Amino acid sequence: MSSSTQINYVIRPNKNVERKLIFKLLECIGLAFELNQYQYIGFGGLVFSDFIMAHKLLGIKSLYSMEMEGLARRAEFNRPYKCINVIGKKSSEALTELSIEKKKSIIWLDYDTGIQGPAMEDCNYIAERAQSGTCLFVTLNANPQSLDSTDNKDDEILEKLYGIVESKLIPSELKPKDLSSKNYPSSLAKITFTRIKSSTITSARNITFKPLFLFSYKDNAQMITVGGIFLNNEDAKVFDEKQIGGELDYITGEQMFPINIPPLTAKEKIHIDSLLPDEKLSLSKISKSLKFEMPQNHIDAYKLFYQHYPVFGEVAI
Repeated sequence: MSSSTQINYVIRPNKNVERKLIFKLLECIGLAFELNQYQYIGFGGLVFSDFIMAHKLLGIKSLYSMEMEGLARRAEFNRPYKCINVIGKKSSEALTELSIEKKKSIIWLDYDTGIQGPAMEDCNYIAERAQSGTCLFVTLNANPQSLDSTDNKDDEILEKLYGIVESKLIPSELKPKDLSSKNYPSSLAKITFTRIKSSTITSARNITFKPLFLFSYKDNAQMITVGGIFLNNEDAKVFDEKQIGGELDYITGEQMFPINIPPLTAKEKIHIDSLLPDEKLSLSKISKSLKFEMPQNHIDAYKLFYQHYPVFGEVAI
């Protein structure tokens, strides 16, 4: 069963921030590419959060949501715009119908599964065909226990991983200790980036994949999202000349950028907001102002994400 029938992705705070960061980047990419002429491909579920942003913020009018057959009718009913097309097939089948080799796309494969799911096959298919200017984002469950190993031992997890992924995609330096809960997200990201870059190169189309970001976050399960853009030589030159995303501190290529926003009350948020922006704002100044101490990591994270911090409320309908 899709987790979209169990979880409202709008109200997951770290996911909410991730979505805002990605679309801020896309707005920057729009300075070099006409994103309103793109097609948007993803998993809309029942809420279509990113689809709404793609239509409202980027002006995209061709949007495709890939849903399992059992969920497709319900998703069709819940689609917020007529221009969203629900395809009732699994992603590996739906992607073959979307002409990504002919049309520039923004593709967000927002899986709730890990590497044992369809991710590597889908990434391979896209990387072999994507036009220059196409953006690809891939979200994966980064909990090593998602590999369903019997005893959840690191050496057994590594053996399981080799049974799922082609050996050439697994970094030779990867050791069992790299599959602990702490290290597995970065190892999974390396494998995913390697899959995309390798498939792009072997397609021999004079196109490369440029990694842009690597997010890690946890609202419930530990997740990662890798993101980048396919570019030919001409588009790469434009991308670099315009310094796309250069002002965004989370555009770190293949370096992990954690999203871990602190739990604040509405009153705490409003008060700290009144002190920002201030690069020199110290913990002692905030604690004195609040009249109680707050953890340093909470303050650091909030200063980083305060412009994107979600506030939820109940609305009577």
